Amino acid sequence: MAETIRQLSNPTGGGAAPLCIAYPEPGEGLNDDFELKSGFLHHLPKFHGMSSEDTNKHLKEFEFVCGSMCPKGADINILKMKAFPFTLEDKAKTWLFELPAGTINTWDRMKGEFLTKLVESRKDMRRISAIIGIDLRAL
Repeated sequence: MAETIRQLSNPTGGGAAPLCIAYPEPGEGLNDDFELKSGFLHHLPKFHGMSSEDTNKHLKEFEFVCGSMCPKGADINILKMKAFPFTLEDKAKTWLFELPAGTINTWDRMKGEFLTKLVESRKDMRRISAIIGIDLRAL
């Protein structure tokens, strides 16, 4: 069974923890040797993992910022993979750090994992609310 970042980073586990994100080689003629500037990070939207948040809107806003501010010659997919964790807060960040090491190796995989996990969470919330009789739209 694969270990999570949290398990691997446990001081008693010994050794440094690999990240759940494994960056691919940059596309031909592109590079991955760029810095995420504070101005860029400041413009990124935030996502907390709350049921009232729109995952698709978050991704659209995120991709707009990345497309608008991508450094010349940088591989935009690697930029997105490096920047995306900075958009996550609270439950959403916890989700990312609990993924097994090496789970994410492309931008498409990152998006897929993000959408799948959060859709599953919302379905679970709807089921629970139906059982206990709470209207989530009222929250």
